[in-house]
Amino acid sequence: MLHNRFDLQRQYDQKDSQRVLARAMELQPKSGRFIGLGCGGGSIFHLVHDMNPELTLVGIEAGSKVHACNLNEFVRQTQQVSTDIQRPIYGVDRELLFKESNHVISTYHNNKITIVHIYDGGVFSKHSINNCIKACDQIPDHSIAIFVTSTILNTYNGDPRSDYKYIIHTMRSHGWVYKRKYDCRVREEKCNIYTMKAMYFKKKKKKKITNCNAKVTTQTETFKNKVAVLEPSTQAPDQTTPDDPDCTKALVSIHGHRRYST
Repeated sequence: MLHNRFDLQRQYDQKDSQRVLARAMELQPKSGRFIGLGCGGGSIFHLVHDMNPELTLVGIEAGSKVHACNLNEFVRQTQQVSTDIQRPIYGVDRELLFKESNHVISTYHNNKITIVHIYDGGVFSKHSINNCIKACDQIPDHSIAIFVTSTILNTYNGDPRSDYKYIIHTMRSHGWVYKRKYDCRVREEKCNIYTMKAMYFKKKKKKKITNCNAKVTTQTETFKNKVAVLEPSTQAPDQTTPDDPDCTKALVSIHGHRRYST
């Protein structure tokens, strides 16, 4: 068997890693932060730093919590990467389940347009995929998400095409636009065939909600005022009553117009 779906030590081929990141930076050149959601041992931060040293770096990993490694090994490796590039990588001081990672995303420079790299590699359940996407809900508008997942059927009894559809549908339901033309295939280290696919999404700008209730209330009051002006008077002050024997003229109001009748 070429790959095991639960082998989380899988890594990008370096050339393909550069291509995946370059496409994201092309799609959003104004990005100010990079998040590795499922960053593994942090090797991707070397590339990000080389390509754009100005980006704020945030890493989130759940290694031993999902039985990928023991004793927080991925955290230790990412902290070593931080030392090597002499840049802080926020959020990697401890492991987090993906459903717990939203506070890390919102805490560290969440005012910056972001590139978030979600590495699945074909090992996430749909529940984990959903948790990752929910964690990205508060990322600013115009940000970019790259979702990398497997293209081959491994020992895990899954269906890659079904995963694609689920990822695309879920991302759209959370306000992301699918940028199909940026998709690319990805190889892994020491592998001559493409085993993964990178899918690209852009966060939609939220529409401003106006105070519709106040507007409707104002329009209703204006309409009522107009109706009040048009309605005929029910009793004119100089109108005589029909029982008056000396009545020679009666004031009649018809459709808001006054006329006298004898």
